[in-house]
Amino acid sequence: MASLGPLFDLDDDDPGGSPTWGVLEFNRAVEGALQDAFPGEFWIRGEIQGLARTRARKHWYFELVEKDPDGDAPLARVSIALLSWKRAGVEREMRAAPGFELDDDVEVRIRCQIGFYPPWGKFQLAMVGVDPAFTLGQMAANRERILRALAADGLLERNASLPLPLVPQRVGLVTSVGSAAYNDFVDEIRSSSCGFRILACDARVQGAETESTVVAGIRTLARRDCDVIVVVRGGGSRSDLAGFDSESIARTIALCPVPVLTGIGHEIDTSLADVVAHRDFKTPTACADFLVDHVQLAIERYEELWARIADGALGHAHDELSSLGHTARGVRAAARHAVQLRGRDLDQLRSALAREARSSLVRARDRVTVARHRLIPPAIRHLSEQSRRLDAVATTVRALDPQRVLERGYALALDANGRAVNTVAKVRPGDRIQLRFADGRIGAVVDRVEESPAILNPEE
Repeated sequence: MASLGPLFDLDDDDPGGSPTWGVLEFNRAVEGALQDAFPGEFWIRGEIQGLARTRARKHWYFELVEKDPDGDAPLARVSIALLSWKRAGVEREMRAAPGFELDDDVEVRIRCQIGFYPPWGKFQLAMVGVDPAFTLGQMAANRERILRALAADGLLERNASLPLPLVPQRVGLVTSVGSAAYNDFVDEIRSSSCGFRILACDARVQGAETESTVVAGIRTLARRDCDVIVVVRGGGSRSDLAGFDSESIARTIALCPVPVLTGIGHEIDTSLADVVAHRDFKTPTACADFLVDHVQLAIERYEELWARIADGALGHAHDELSSLGHTARGVRAAARHAVQLRGRDLDQLRSALAREARSSLVRARDRVTVARHRLIPPAIRHLSEQSRRLDAVATTVRALDPQRVLERGYALALDANGRAVNTVAKVRPGDRIQLRFADGRIGAVVDRVEESPAILNPEE
């Protein structure tokens, strides 16, 4: 092992008074110093980051991060390497603790050695073991803390107290779309004949994005008028499902205005999401089966209720029909009796009307006879008088007949339009006129017009 002495001893030959190292020599000196400071294995704790990118490789490389207790900002990082010949021992330790697995965002306590590769000057810790009890204990302690907080806020039974619709047909689904859990749930729902409508929100169900995407999915579906929201994922280790012990997810489910069902794939354990959900199931398929059975039970109840309503309606109709028949017979008898009574009344009324009509006709005939005797003499006198007056008018008319005037030697002058000329003012010299006599007409032309002097009225 190289000594660090030359780092502090002056080289007299160096005009600057400082030693000059070769790069490899310096790196080996650093390696020696680190090994002197950390001579054996030691424990270090932090949160795993970046393991998913190298999980498929022969060697695993990731970072261990220490975060700010008051936030998520990293305070420090250190590189970790789990080499293939050390991984078998680590995996034996993990198998001895069911439910534990190394994964991103999991807080762990690991056993390490100082690792420094002088040719590259690269520093990292070589992982040789893990303490599953630390991680599981941290998870359990965090879970208990959140449970106490939820209970203090009255949220453990809040979502469970919401009424589940009798026929929840609009189903909101929060899961990784296209995953086995998604297909198991959707296939089971679609194989039923219940007419479900599924609105799916894609979410990460493992890793750092689990909390934010699941919370966003639940809140989005709660605004979409869903009858029920379902959160599902496939099975996994306790550390795989650690995201569903998130306080944010638990509070979002508890405060959701829609019943939330979970099928998170725990075979043994129950997550905080399961605790605050309306109801939890072990698998996505079991969750789908519950919804199908719930709707089919409601349909059976509806059918039974309708059958009871139909039976009751038929019985009631039969009773009403019997009552109606009895009433009809009573009405028929009453109507027959009433008709008979009204018939007798009509006979009496007809007889009375006939007698009254005959009496009225006799009285009217007598009045007509009296009136005739009173009217005939005045009528005869009036007709005689009118006849005499008519004869006088006829005589006057005959006397005034123009034809008779013409026969007495007079003539009637007519203008060109056939109108009588009764004054010389209506003609002028040169006008053509006709002179009508009793036995014919003569056409003439006016030679001159002479007006006669005014004839005085003898009475004036």
